[in-house]
Amino acid sequence: MLITAIGVSFFLENLFNVLFGGSSRFFSAPDFFNQTRAFGSVIITNVAWIVPLITVLLLLAILWLLYRTRYGMAIRAVAFDVNTVRLMGIDANRIISLVFALGSSLAALGGVFYSISYPTIDPLMGVLIGLKAFAAAVLGGSQRHRRGAGRLYPRFLPKWSRWRSSLNWAAIKMLSPSCS
Repeated sequence: MLITAIGVSFFLENLFNVLFGGSSRFFSAPDFFNQTRAFGSVIITNVAWIVPLITVLLLLAILWLLYRTRYGMAIRAVAFDVNTVRLMGIDANRIISLVFALGSSLAALGGVFYSISYPTIDPLMGVLIGLKAFAAAVLGGSQRHRRGAGRLYPRFLPKWSRWRSSLNWAAIKMLSPSCS
């Protein structure tokens, strides 16, 4: 299934490259995101603090959904054994559709944030991110969210510095409940 997904991804990337051209198109983000704020001697743009804030809020919302609601329990059950879930009377197709809708919505929002942070659009703008996610899913597994790509996350980050990678690793470990 992963090979099919990467093949379709390459096909769509090249199709859009042919249809819309391969040159980058620049656009201006809304003025609100380009404004700056001063925190003492530190000057930061709105996009530099809004994107991480919304990302953390969405992460907390998804964790709440997964671990505190019946839908979350159904999602975890479908991920564990879809046939048993069907025998229990849960509409597995509806749960799978919900997961795809949530994942697609989060991916779209990530694309919007990426576009606002780097205000150019071209058909191949997400290729590197997609390949890193694909490699993480292949190497780490995509069936268990706590055992999958999250454990390999620091290995595929650009090597900004040792401390940033260590902090990201610690954040992932703290936010991921221990495996049972």
